[in-house]
Amino acid sequence: MRTYFCVSKALCLTFIFALSFGVAAQDSSDYKEGYADGFRDGFEKGRRKAIAEDRGESTSESKGYPITITSAIYGPESGSSCDARRFVGSRANGRRSASIDVTNKMCGDPSPGDRKSLEITYRCGSLVKTTSAYEHRTAYLSCD
Repeated sequence: MRTYFCVSKALCLTFIFALSFGVAAQDSSDYKEGYADGFRDGFEKGRRKAIAEDRGESTSESKGYPITITSAIYGPESGSSCDARRFVGSRANGRRSASIDVTNKMCGDPSPGDRKSLEITYRCGSLVKTTSAYEHRTAYLSCD
């Protein structure tokens, strides 16, 4: 068994710090490498999913149901609103996921000057889901 003797307290503290810094540097290096590997894996998975969605393919292992829009109301919390079901349905019905940009292009401006939102109710097989988003945002629908 080896025993190290320190000449002074300052030298001992410097020696201990140097040993601990070497371990911390290795741990930090391992962490950075693991983080980078995880980032690359996640990025690649997202890239493959985006390419598949662009081609109209399903990336889900499970057999999801197609979206069926049952209701889409666009307007302020109180006041006049409009039925945006036709607009939303043309972009989402039959797909397993969809993104809808919430703008006045859906059915006009039902309440000028007021903050508006889109509330969508849709079916995935027998499951009923609801999503909403404010004007100038995006509503996301998914049956995956």
